[in-house]
Amino acid sequence: MKLPMTPMMPPSARFAPPLFAPLSGRRVAVIDIGSNSMRLVVYHHPVRTPLVLFNEKITCQLGQALEHSGALNPAGVVLALPQLQRYQQITAAMGVEHVMVVATAAVREASDGPEFVARIEALTGWQVQILSGQQEAELVAMGLIAADIDAEGMVGDLGGGSLELIQLHQAGGAPRVPQLGAMVSLNLGLLRLRDQAGGKLELAEKIIDDALVAAATDSALAARKGGKFYAIGGAWRSIARLLMDQENYRLRVIHQYRCLARHSLDFLAFLRKLPPGQLAHLPNLSANRAELTPLAALVLERILRWCDAEEVIFSTAGLREGCLYASLSPEEQQKDPLLTACHTLVTARRFGLDGSELSQFMADLFASQGRQTVRLAEAAAIISDIAWAEHPDDRAEWAWRRVLYMPVIGLNHSERVFLARAIYARYRGVAALPPGLDGILPHIGAEWGQLAQQIGLALALGYGLSGGDAAILAAARLQINGGHLELSLPHPLALQTQHIIAKKLNLLAESLGLSPDLRLLPAR
Repeated sequence: MKLPMTPMMPPSARFAPPLFAPLSGRRVAVIDIGSNSMRLVVYHHPVRTPLVLFNEKITCQLGQALEHSGALNPAGVVLALPQLQRYQQITAAMGVEHVMVVATAAVREASDGPEFVARIEALTGWQVQILSGQQEAELVAMGLIAADIDAEGMVGDLGGGSLELIQLHQAGGAPRVPQLGAMVSLNLGLLRLRDQAGGKLELAEKIIDDALVAAATDSALAARKGGKFYAIGGAWRSIARLLMDQENYRLRVIHQYRCLARHSLDFLAFLRKLPPGQLAHLPNLSANRAELTPLAALVLERILRWCDAEEVIFSTAGLREGCLYASLSPEEQQKDPLLTACHTLVTARRFGLDGSELSQFMADLFASQGRQTVRLAEAAAIISDIAWAEHPDDRAEWAWRRVLYMPVIGLNHSERVFLARAIYARYRGVAALPPGLDGILPHIGAEWGQLAQQIGLALALGYGLSGGDAAILAAARLQINGGHLELSLPHPLALQTQHIIAKKLNLLAESLGLSPDLRLLPAR
């Protein structure tokens, strides 16, 4: 798809009400219905740099085989609809005042896209905005602008159905605000590219190169080559983690992680040549991402060569952040994002859970372990959301240190380590403590450390199931029955959550030496 150059105007003026009209009030949510995945992000307040209260993704692959069938993937639709009902329940429980729902390439191009949107609107009452390619490109750029007032260069957002490329430049003056230049939305999303090339990387390379040459010729996109390339999208974030591993990069924060393009090109070529079996065993690469990683590496490599980039910068800000930014008033958009974030960080709060609901949820698991364990499990439940406002990549380690040195009385040193281990597991699951942190574990021993981990896994299951809503948690029943860990849920809740909580339930059951068992409670 070709897109013309877009004249610069105030971002909030580009979209008609009601979706992108300036927002006010408290909590706001953005739901992004993409070609590969669907995500809900709840923000505490519609401000310049809000804190994220809740973030959940499910891989539906709505755009799978779209290139050949012309329609949405039926299996993806079956996954998406109950998940959207779950999102509705969570946003209502969290007191969200504004829900922005956007759909991208797969829905806008599928023959049954309008029917799918009509079903969503009938189920939820939400208005779904199907973004054009140009709107999607603009919003991606706005998301980067919201996160980086110094951004300048080429921006790329790789999704399942499309690739957006946008040029940013600084107009000079103060305050510094990047300006949007030429932009295109190309049919080079990973699912579509896989279908077009039939899994053959040589053919995919030709398809990519031909599309980039056409884009440069028809849109003036290549008028400003060189400089920085900003890489956005989940597949490229996965590659950033692998680059960090290769470099032994210690600050594990993907946003604004950067490297020289010439240093990354060899690694990208290496990635795209790895057989699937080896890719699946790379650390920090999920099974869902492994299949498409060679294609993602190929797309990034060809773009870096095409635009002659000197540096590649990975960004976690994109479409969803752009939706929020576009809805802000011009006055709010002009605020410094760093200073706004600092003010927000010290005043915001999240869920209304006081710990008793989580303690009750997991009571059957640890009641036989004695008073000390029950007491520590309750304490862990109370402080279990202690790190919610920290960066997701650092929450577990931050919580470990914070809990270990809490200025509280009423517990000995072994109990401090126990609580820290439990909260670490709440955020990081069964992952081992990083070197340098694990030396203190002998204070509690392997058996007690395992028990602390089980408490953390139970807390993670509780949050994953409920989204912090006490009523949802109260409707569930978690218990040990023989050799099974039974999680019983009301029928609608079970249908909406089973794909989200399966991994957390399996991890907890395995840690307890039990078999997971998800059951439906009879309707009341």
